[in-house]
Amino acid sequence: MDKVFLFTTTWCPHCKAAKEKLKDKIEKGEIEVIEVDKDEFGEKVADALGIYAVPTFVVAKDDGTACVIDHDTDGNVRAMCKVPKDEKGCVYNLLNKTVKCKR
Repeated sequence: MDKVFLFTTTWCPHCKAAKEKLKDKIEKGEIEVIEVDKDEFGEKVADALGIYAVPTFVVAKDDGTACVIDHDTDGNVRAMCKVPKDEKGCVYNLLNKTVKCKR
């Protein structure tokens, strides 16, 4: 099953608003959202996905692909799907929380 990750920070007012908008759907079990604090935990994963702003939603698919959904400075929604890799070629799988690096 696909999961939604919400990259946030504790100091971000827009992140709090995004969580509040999803609250009813989460409580009803309509969606599963896993919050990742970009500053505390998710910097490497965020870099591998090209996440530079918060809040940013990432839909992690069973095949390891991650679809990043964010917005530009004009407020236009953007979506981009890719397999998250860092500069060393290590692949991050958000669903099973693994990192695989080629030797």
